[in-house]
Amino acid sequence: MPALSARLLGSLDVRAEHGDGDLPTAQKAQELLCYLLLHRGRPVRRGALSCVLWADTESRLCRKNLRQALWQLQSALGYSAADTVFDVAVETVTLRGSADLWLDVAEFQAAVEKVQGIPGRQLGTVGAAIADQAIQLYRGDLLEGFDFEWCLVEREWLQTRYLMLLDKLMSFCEANREYERGIEYGERILRRDRAREYTHRRLMCLHHLRGDRTGALRQYERCLQALDEEFNVAPAASTTRLREQICSEGGVALPSESRDPRNATTSPAAAAPGMHLRRLQHELADLQRQVGEEIRRLQPVLLKAASAVVAGQDAARPSGSGDDEPESAGRFAAGGQGKGHRTG
Repeated sequence: MPALSARLLGSLDVRAEHGDGDLPTAQKAQELLCYLLLHRGRPVRRGALSCVLWADTESRLCRKNLRQALWQLQSALGYSAADTVFDVAVETVTLRGSADLWLDVAEFQAAVEKVQGIPGRQLGTVGAAIADQAIQLYRGDLLEGFDFEWCLVEREWLQTRYLMLLDKLMSFCEANREYERGIEYGERILRRDRAREYTHRRLMCLHHLRGDRTGALRQYERCLQALDEEFNVAPAASTTRLREQICSEGGVALPSESRDPRNATTSPAAAAPGMHLRRLQHELADLQRQVGEEIRRLQPVLLKAASAVVAGQDAARPSGSGDDEPESAGRFAAGGQGKGHRTG
């Protein structure tokens, strides 16, 4: 068993090889641990940590709170495990990149990198297995149940990659005539984004390919309902054409058009401006995913710039200003080699 095992996808679950409670009960200690896990291998300045975790607190109290949270981590995980995982220095705190650590986010990201750029139809058996193992790790969104603002970009990035893997697996299944399995992957996508029209169309195709025209038309109805309830828009012309193509190959009785209340209450000419605006809102959701990815790419640069600002402020302080108090007994302390030690 690794010295530390952590699952951040879904509900937080932390296990230590030697530790009584494993997970600190204090929320701020949990938040500190999660932040360090997601920034593993990179020294994080104490000032930056204080700003992130206690933004509205006076600076001296921030430093005290940080020392207390570090001590709570040490106690919960076990001192021997904490010493091998964390490097606590006077100015920085680091979760060692070389630590004996298993982290679901790291495993998920490694799998994404292995299949990145490979079209789903060309994944092959090995690539599909890697993608499938990755989505099994995705028990839920990053730190589900917590509202930490600093993890929102990472959460969006991971969810986007999860949906990307499911898209690839749908294509793989379609190419290999594993239609039932492909439908299961598509349903997973809709559980995250019920109005994703592209996925509805692909599910219509998969149902049709397995000989279930009724299921394909029911999928269209689900798409119609989701778009109406989420964005108050009609399906795209390509979705409607697909429905017509499916209908033309069999004698399936279609639901009456009058079931769509918009047909009975609003003329096409009167609805056109509003429909156009709502469709733009629908398309904006996809653009937001792309923006989230770009922000994610810039996050390391922004963090580095913020650290440089904090470093400049520290350098400008007079010597002996008392800004960095020595660690109290029983807390994490910075030793001569910059390691965390338990004292007393």
